[in-house]
Amino acid sequence: QGECFWIHLDLISDVVACCGDIFDSVEYASAMVPTYPCGQIGFILCGKGKETSCRFPIRKPENEFQSKLKLYNPAVHKAAFVLPQYIKERLSPLLPQPHCSR
Repeated sequence: QGECFWIHLDLISDVVACCGDIFDSVEYASAMVPTYPCGQIGFILCGKGKETSCRFPIRKPENEFQSKLKLYNPAVHKAAFVLPQYIKERLSPLLPQPHCSR
């Protein structure tokens, strides 16, 4: 859980900075959740290894399975990592240098 950037940006910044000292890859993603405060929840995704990134789905759901999903598709997955400019500017200096560019 990566908290709500509308009300917890200082906490998110601290956690991202701390994770950046430990992990090779640290990424923040966001999703709309109507029952969560301010309707938004974040995810801090971390990993070890030079080619680690969660920004792009590794697998694509088969068409039959995808047709049963209401809230997920690969485009929504990628969009979760697109952040408002002020969030991007706040978190970017705290992230490890990207190693993977798919």
